[in-house]
Amino acid sequence: MQIFEQYNISEGACQFALAALEQAEEAYSANNESHDSDPFNESISTIKGRLWAHVCKFKLDRNLYHDAYCAIISNPDEESKYIWLRRLKIVLNERGAIKVFYHITNSALFAFNIFF
Repeated sequence: MQIFEQYNISEGACQFALAALEQAEEAYSANNESHDSDPFNESISTIKGRLWAHVCKFKLDRNLYHDAYCAIISNPDEESKYIWLRRLKIVLNERGAIKVFYHITNSALFAFNIFF
């Protein structure tokens, strides 16, 4: 994923992150069976949250706002979800596309109890 990022290939990085998400549960289970005493062991929710955050970033890089929003609401890490929802609003505001934010999040604002 980092190699794609290094060369500004957001689509490749995004596809890599999505592929990692598909394999995350299985890889996490296999890793936990062999490393029960690892003090730095992250939860699967944290790992998936980080991957979904990457997907959101790559979608924003390509101005795919609806896809970025879908990545945000797919994120199981609640803290990351709120951070990226606010980030989406900031990016859209900076790009003069704030109406898009209100369009794609119209019903979700109340679900998240976030008021700007």
